[in-house]
Amino acid sequence: MTVSRASEAVPSSAKPMRPRSREPEIFDTMVSFIMLHHTVAWEAVLAESARVLRPGGRLVGYDLLSTVPARLLHRLEGQPYLRIVTMNEFRRTMSVLPFEHVVLRKCLAGLAVQFSARRALRAADESRDPSVRGVDAVT
Repeated sequence: MTVSRASEAVPSSAKPMRPRSREPEIFDTMVSFIMLHHTVAWEAVLAESARVLRPGGRLVGYDLLSTVPARLLHRLEGQPYLRIVTMNEFRRTMSVLPFEHVVLRKCLAGLAVQFSARRALRAADESRDPSVRGVDAVT
């Protein structure tokens, strides 16, 4: 697939990500739309995203939050293998990963979280101290 803007052509990849299937720091942007809760180990998916993003690369997306309607919908659909994220879990996970400028915003009347983050540029930004990068949770 190629994304074109004006006279510029940019190659892109639209393939499922498998853990450790790619070299580190090779993507400029990663998107995730309503899929994290289906992975069950969504923390590992976010960590893998941080690993394969180039410094300064962007992670954007949204996912369902653990609400009664979301859990009921998936139960009625017969989907036993999922783990829907809470806002606090998402905030905690992002605070220990090498991301900066993290924004978490509830959307769809609180049923989902919209998120964006940038892969840290410097080693100092990758410290485990969340106050170095901060997580801006807008509810």
